[in-house]
Amino acid sequence: GSVNRPAAGVLPATFWAAARVARTRLLALDFDGTLAPFVVDPAAARPLPAARRALDRIVANGGTELAILTGRPAAEAAALLAPLALPIAGEHGWERRLADGTAHVHPVTSAQSTALAAAERVVAALAPARGERKRTALVIHTRGLEPATAEAIHAAARRELAAWTVDGSFSLRPIDGGLELRLTGRDKGTALGELVASSGEGTFVVAVGDDETDEDAFRVARRLGGWAIGVGRRPDSVAQASLTGPDAVAAFLAEWAERLGTTALAGAAGGERRAG
Repeated sequence: GSVNRPAAGVLPATFWAAARVARTRLLALDFDGTLAPFVVDPAAARPLPAARRALDRIVANGGTELAILTGRPAAEAAALLAPLALPIAGEHGWERRLADGTAHVHPVTSAQSTALAAAERVVAALAPARGERKRTALVIHTRGLEPATAEAIHAAARRELAAWTVDGSFSLRPIDGGLELRLTGRDKGTALGELVASSGEGTFVVAVGDDETDEDAFRVARRLGGWAIGVGRRPDSVAQASLTGPDAVAAFLAEWAERLGTTALAGAAGGERRAG
């Protein structure tokens, strides 16, 4: 059913109250369309300066574990965030990179790689120069195309790649600006669950993201008693609140740094809480 959500960009007092009293906090953020505005060339994406400043403040305050959940390879996302070093779940949870650069990669079988290579050839014939092969996925980029052209490519790709999804080993899902054929078995929800497991009991979990792939993380955040915050309007989203776009995300992060900075270590230290 539908979820009653506050107006865009407004987090209710109950949200901030829960965040303040939490012993630990985990704030998991999508990259593209959340921290960084969408651009036609994915290599040119960068977090908004205001978002970067707020992330630096949150790190300096302590008391909040930041993490990135992205479909990009973890090393690629790390380079776009540098010099800020954060834990990153890349490839929709198929990679995990710690803040110190240590990486864990979940293996892909030769059969899965072969299937992706075959799909890549189909997409190359269907929409030349629009396919982006990743280790665990194939992205069909249609950003910047006329809407009718984009929809024609989407329809043809859904038809031509349907065979890859029959046995459940791959899913074909819409993303902002395209479609993505990717391996099943791991997703942003899987990755968030693993991050929470290493954060300890009683962690206040917040997941922020803009598209359909973030819904996996949203469901996990809500199941753990936390919050899911959508970026943009998705009428079918399970998010309890929404922000209008990357500018609003940057403002939210600045508010997080401001509101929670004075209480960052109160829960962990067991000391008195400051009024505010």
